[in-house]
Amino acid sequence: MRAFQERRLRWLVHHAYQRVAYYRRLLQDAGVPPERIRTLDDLARIPITTKPDLRRVSLQDRLADDVAPSKRLRSITSGSDGEPSVVIRTAGERNALQAHRLRAQILAGLRPLDLRVSITSHPAPRQRAHHRLGFFRQVEIDSRDDTASVLCRLEGLKPDVVRGQPQTLDRLARIAAQAGPTKLRPRLIFSGADTLTPAARRRIEAAFAAPVVDFYGSEEFDLIAWECRRCGLYHACDDSVIVEIVGDDGAPAGEGRVVATGLHSLAMPFLRFDLGDIARWYVRSLSCPVSFRSMEQPIGRRRDFLPLRGGRALSPSKVEAGLQEVEGLGRYQVVQTSLDRVIVYYEPLPGATPAGVAAAIERACPAIFPPELAFEVRLAAGAIPKSAKRRPVRTCLNGQ
Repeated sequence: MRAFQERRLRWLVHHAYQRVAYYRRLLQDAGVPPERIRTLDDLARIPITTKPDLRRVSLQDRLADDVAPSKRLRSITSGSDGEPSVVIRTAGERNALQAHRLRAQILAGLRPLDLRVSITSHPAPRQRAHHRLGFFRQVEIDSRDDTASVLCRLEGLKPDVVRGQPQTLDRLARIAAQAGPTKLRPRLIFSGADTLTPAARRRIEAAFAAPVVDFYGSEEFDLIAWECRRCGLYHACDDSVIVEIVGDDGAPAGEGRVVATGLHSLAMPFLRFDLGDIARWYVRSLSCPVSFRSMEQPIGRRRDFLPLRGGRALSPSKVEAGLQEVEGLGRYQVVQTSLDRVIVYYEPLPGATPAGVAAAIERACPAIFPPELAFEVRLAAGAIPKSAKRRPVRTCLNGQ
């Protein structure tokens, strides 16, 4: 696998240098000709690129100059950091990335004749050819519809596999629990695009009597890692993406920022791209037939850690895990307005009273936030963004 990654890396760096203006300037400014990138150890010579870096560059400078406009497929990232951005790839690249995701789904238990229903904010207008032939069928429904309507449609479709974001699946589970026994009985549930908390996993599995398998990915790379049902860890998709975990100094670390290099993205390459996530490698010995590198569940987005006085920080995972235990709580967002104060915006689930949910949140907050962090609970009244991949925990310090 290392030899394969290094072959692809050498070819990719030469391609990016010759064809992509942004990476040509980046490597020239760093004094790194493409010939110096031979092995994975040389990868650190390439400066890390962040999302703000790319937003300061024109779209044309990020594209390979040998890809005809007619072959470019355009997609928009969900903007989980506040600003959506454009990703462009060819049909061949898209198919390669989707094949890697399909392989992971098969390893997780997907069968060729299963019907998958994906709950997404941008449902595809038509099915692909192999779906119409009956293999690995997939139907997409709009996550922006009313939750009860989504649940009703799922019951009518009778899917073998349901796929969606953790918050969407959790809302479905809560509605299903309130309505009584549901007819929806999938064999598997695939979660992805945001952090899956233990509480949400328990509710989803209890409501639908099916195991949840979590997938970690992004629009830039598609699948990055997936949860293994055999060992419980997340296997990096090593033959599709080179995953690095680095500290604040950019050096390799056991826990830190996730930096990735896409091995199959040529129309718009991504070399050492900082995803803004925090993750941790699993360093102990592991007995698993899947031999890809393994990490623990990604902790969350780096910018969503709430800074505290004394240089400390509060993990968004702890905040989400605590709030998702609150009965009657629907969508929510925690906004830090200063080092000493946060506001918890909330929406009650159907049938729950705003006052009752607010009181439950206030009882839960002392166990979530440290004593020096004051909290205020407010009914959302439109304050929570409607984007599909929203940020349930965010800080407004320093313009964030």
